[in-house]
Amino acid sequence: MAIRAKFVGREKLARRLRDLAPDIDQEAAKAQLEAAEELAEAIEQRAPIGETGDYRSSIRGGRLSDNPGAAVFGLRQTKDKNATGIFASFLWRWLEYGTADRTVKKTGKSSGKMEKQPHIFPTYRQHQKRIRRKVANAINRAVRRAQKK
Repeated sequence: MAIRAKFVGREKLARRLRDLAPDIDQEAAKAQLEAAEELAEAIEQRAPIGETGDYRSSIRGGRLSDNPGAAVFGLRQTKDKNATGIFASFLWRWLEYGTADRTVKKTGKSSGKMEKQPHIFPTYRQHQKRIRRKVANAINRAVRRAQKK
């Protein structure tokens, strides 16, 4: 069973941090974007090449607001205007999770099975601590800069 937690008072905390350090949002957004681009590059290195390499070249990191309507890996709704994500071709799901063996109804022959080739979420789990550290360091840097003023 997964443990779920809700951050109560998140907006109030964010408001207090913005009052303490006005440029905290810009620093965090810059770190998030850098982390998304680095993660996209790491995922691209582990992605299957395929016959044409189109899928691998479609992987990129960016802001959600800059890519309206684009499909994002594991996206949940967010109110964060600086939210970032990893974007790729729609094939990512089939490659990450594979497909079941299918049978063509008319002929009764198997149309094959695609083995799973996990490359997205293992890479994300590998980089997760680094990403959090990068954003936390950016926030701390903004707070220290504000305290010096």
